[in-house]
Amino acid sequence: MSILIADSGGTKTTWLYKDEIYENIGLNPNGISENDIDFHIKKEIKTRFLDVKKIYFYGAGCATETNQNLLKKICQKNFVDAEILIDNDLMGVAKSTCGDEAGNIGILGTGSNLAYFDGKKLYGEEFNLGYILGDEGSGAYIGKIFLTDFLHQKLPTIIQEKLLEKYPKLDRNFIIESIYKQKMPNRFLAQFTYFLKENIENEYVFRLINKNFDDFLSIYLPLLPVQSKDFPLHFVGSIAYYFQDILKNCVEKHHYLVGNIAQNPIEGLKKYHHLST
Repeated sequence: MSILIADSGGTKTTWLYKDEIYENIGLNPNGISENDIDFHIKKEIKTRFLDVKKIYFYGAGCATETNQNLLKKICQKNFVDAEILIDNDLMGVAKSTCGDEAGNIGILGTGSNLAYFDGKKLYGEEFNLGYILGDEGSGAYIGKIFLTDFLHQKLPTIIQEKLLEKYPKLDRNFIIESIYKQKMPNRFLAQFTYFLKENIENEYVFRLINKNFDDFLSIYLPLLPVQSKDFPLHFVGSIAYYFQDILKNCVEKHHYLVGNIAQNPIEGLKKYHHLST
């Protein structure tokens, strides 16, 4: 059977079909319109992957039945003969890292989330409040704090000089315009984590990343079921992956065992769904 798997986050969607991996924009229905999702699937996915008989789509923003039905309708429209299964990104991470075993799972990418998985059901899906009310520890959240410090002139001189050298147009008007008037401001905010990664040896940058991971864990770990402490905490996402040394120390400080940390869950999903190349 020809199976197509999608892992869709706030910034990009990773598609896996046989031995081909393809990436395009994130298709979160809370941040992109139905017409835009349909356009991208029709133009970039339908024409690329032929003879698809089954689609597993795990996506940010797909925790509600309404959004699951929306994605299913769009996928079915473009892949008429395929069986379509839609679930949220947390379930994709759970299957990728835990399989059918119990464990704790976290997402730290453009957005963030945390949950306990008992092998079948997730506990904690409701924690995700999005980049305005939540997403602590995520790329968008870190970017928000970083740009706020920049605008309040709180950055160390060396970091401010490097930042303006890399982004010469960066000023209050540009930031306000990008956040309040352009599409997908969470992606705009998250892009600055690449700069922070390049300057992680700076004390200010290190403390910023460390504090945001600590905030994330301090807020959400106490909300997990008590039995969660018996299982490791796995993470996926670019923020978790590129800052994993700092993340590991924070997790251990909160008395949890560190599990696997992967940039994305696609290889684990390939194994879970028994795809062969």
